[in-house]
Order: sequence, then C-alpha cells, then structure tokens
Amino acid sequence: MRPPKNGVCPVCGAALQENARFCLRCMTAFEEKTALTPAENKKSVYKRLIPVICVFVLLLGGAAALLFLQDRAPEPDETTAEKKNKTATEAPTEAPAEIESPGPLIDYDTFLLAIGIAAAKPECAGLLDADSFLDVMGIIETNTVKYTADISLPGARLDLFFKNEGEVITLILSDVAPEDLNDAKRICEAVHGAVTNYYSDIYQVLTDGETYRRTVCEAPFEEFFTEMTGRTERYREALSAGASIQTEGVLIAEDDVRFAYFFETKRSDGEKTLYDLVLHFDYYGDPEL
Repeated sequence: MRPPKNGVCPVCGAALQENARFCLRCMTAFEEKTALTPAENKKSVYKRLIPVICVFVLLLGGAAALLFLQDRAPEPDETTAEKKNKTATEAPTEAPAEIESPGPLIDYDTFLLAIGIAAAKPECAGLLDADSFLDVMGIIETNTVKYTADISLPGARLDLFFKNEGEVITLILSDVAPEDLNDAKRICEAVHGAVTNYYSDIYQVLTDGETYRRTVCEAPFEEFFTEMTGRTERYREALSAGASIQTEGVLIAEDDVRFAYFFETKRSDGEKTLYDLVLHFDYYGDPEL
C-alpha cells in the first residue's frame, strides 16, 4: 500500500506522523515494495542459499572425516571370555602339581588317649580294653605298623594298621558272630571317634542300611584287606568248597581330602555265619578300593 498523502490512515482513520511507514494504531504498513531486477533477484537467491550450502559442506566434511577415522581405528579388543578361551586353547597342557600329604590323621600316642575316652562311653563300655593295645609287627615294605587289643567278643579279633605313621588307618574286626555284630559296630564307632573326633551318628550309618544305602562289591571279599590279615587263600578255599561270601560297602564321611569307608563281609558255610568288619580311613582314597 502506498503511503497516504493526507496524513490519515486509510484503514482506521487515525492521524499519521509525517513520512510514516505504518499506522501506530492498526499497524498497517505503507512502504511501497519495488520489484527487484532479474540480476538483483538472482543475487538475493544466492544470499539465501549461502547458509544452506555452508551447512551442507560442513556435514559432508564431517561424514568424510568419520569414515577416515573408522578406517584408521584399531581392531576392537577381545572380550575377557575370548581371551580366556584363546589362552586355554593355546596354552600347553600341564600336569597338575602333586598334592603333598597333609600329615597323619592322628598319631598313635594321641590315638591311645582318644580311644581310652571313646571306649569308656556307656555304649562301648566293656567291649574294648583300650589299655591293652600292642605293637604286633611292622611291615617295612608298606611302612605300616600293626596293632591289636583285647575285645570282649568271643572268637573275634581286632587288628589296627597305621600306615605312614597314621596317614592311612585301617581297623579290621574278624570272625564276629551274628549275636555280637552290633557290639562290634560299637567298637568301630569308638575307633572312628578317636581317629576323627567328629561324626556322632556313625553307629547309625553302620547299622541303618536303608537310610545309608550300601553298595554290594563286585568281588565276594576285598583282597586288599584279607591280605592284611593273611586270609585271602582261606577265603578262596571256602568259596571253592561252596561257602557264601558277600561284601557291602558304604562311604561314611568325605571332605576335601579325607575319606572313611565301612565294609561288611558276611561269610556262611551252611553251618555257621561270621562277619568281618573293616573301617578304613584314607586321605586320598586308595585306588585298590
């Protein structure tokens, strides 16, 4: 709209200042727009495009720089699991270091004191004379000492073997009559308590074959123990003569390095039945068992 010459706004009728470009009341503009020449219009377009072109150039340059850095970037580090797997695959296999013996379960002098206390308990009183232990013989080739003691079970015999000064201990009760079987297990309970000083329910393990399920051994008797008592040939002859022999075993206790096994062998020739009981303590487990 052209500026009014009479000084009055043609829209709202308000008085205008001299050379006013717009009305102060209705804000109507009176500047007359002049058309740009083609050259001026071209320059104006260029001016408007300059910021857009600059932004485009910057973006293009940033993308090129990013691609360049990615090409120059190092390979990503292996994950911890990948490194472990790679190490395990590439590393040579080494034989495990030998485990040194932690020493005896209990030395014999200490055992004598402990078995005296255990044998005096009411459940074992009168079954074992703890003061009667004798050093019967030493077996040099196996570094084993054999002891024996008086027991109140008619016809039965107690043998106690200390190997490597007590690293492995074996109790063998031979020729136990059926009526004395529970008393023999009480003696086993006393020896177990003296050697380990724990596991108060040992008698239940020895007597409750349902809760503490036993495993029937493949061989009718364990030669590892019959060799100790010199009975291997006698048992073989009994089998040849038709005798019935069966051995069952149960793992009593186990921790990181110590094992205790109980074996019960029942022998019957049709006229008489006898039992052999074995309580075996071994730090690492014997490969023959």
